[in-house]
Amino acid sequence: MSMSVMAAEGLITNYGLYSVANGGIAYRHPGSTAGRAAGGVEAVHIEKTTSVPLRKGIMFGFEWEAEGFPPNMPVIITYRVKHPPALKPDGQVSTGFDEPFYVFPEGITLKTADYYMLSEDWELLPGEWTISVLYKDTVIVEKTFTVAEEHREDSSPL
Repeated sequence: MSMSVMAAEGLITNYGLYSVANGGIAYRHPGSTAGRAAGGVEAVHIEKTTSVPLRKGIMFGFEWEAEGFPPNMPVIITYRVKHPPALKPDGQVSTGFDEPFYVFPEGITLKTADYYMLSEDWELLPGEWTISVLYKDTVIVEKTFTVAEEHREDSSPL
């Protein structure tokens, strides 16, 4: 008797800049770059882009869906963030973090979103920031964003 093994496959359905509609539940997360995180955040999509302005309060990420999970069972996915080196207040240097989550697919399909908000001074780092979601150590969705200073055109006369 052969058993087929399902492999989860994902698709990013939207990405870019978001604003918080409902802040969810905040919790301490010493392993994260900010030292805290929030779950259950509801967000509103503002703009489809991979260019992120370098300023506090900006939120970026993506909405995604995947299928191929065991039917009607909780599964563990890992949210991964990679970014330029950040010197945290405790003196440690962070280049990102992983955070495992239990999720509950409907049938074999999961539809959700993952975001990152620049909320601390030490997170204001220009460069590439990559958000990935893994299932069983395999990336199922991933997007890289470029965080950079905003360049505004000077409209004043010379």
